[in-house]
Amino acid sequence: MHFILSLYIILLISGGRKLLQYKKLIATFILISTFAISNNLYIYGAYDLNQNGNIEYFKLNKENNTLEFNEIDLYSDYKNLWSYKPPNDLEIIDLELTNLNNDNVPELVLLLRDALSNGKISVFEWNGSVFSKYNDPMKEELIDV
Repeated sequence: MHFILSLYIILLISGGRKLLQYKKLIATFILISTFAISNNLYIYGAYDLNQNGNIEYFKLNKENNTLEFNEIDLYSDYKNLWSYKPPNDLEIIDLELTNLNNDNVPELVLLLRDALSNGKISVFEWNGSVFSKYNDPMKEELIDV
């Protein structure tokens, strides 16, 4: 793991355009390696939604049922940008980052479940810095599926 982090830092410091192409690939590999440490942590994606050159990713902690959107900077330090804990006894079972309404703004779709339903969907929209609850007047806050 330390070798991978060192390689990542060397590539970033080198400043070469061709080497920087591998930044997301290496960050993704680091995140996947981190996942192997725990069976209760799940890592999703490698993004740069806020367009600052740093990698962002989703981390789902099944143990405390919390979803985090974190960022890794040049020095492999991470910063939490946004987090979500579902209400009541809902459990996050899957997520998808997509563009639901073709406005070039990504939406985060969460598939949730509890003991009393087949599932629920919750949608959040990216506002440039964090995710906020998607306000569609035609739909309820949580939709039964």
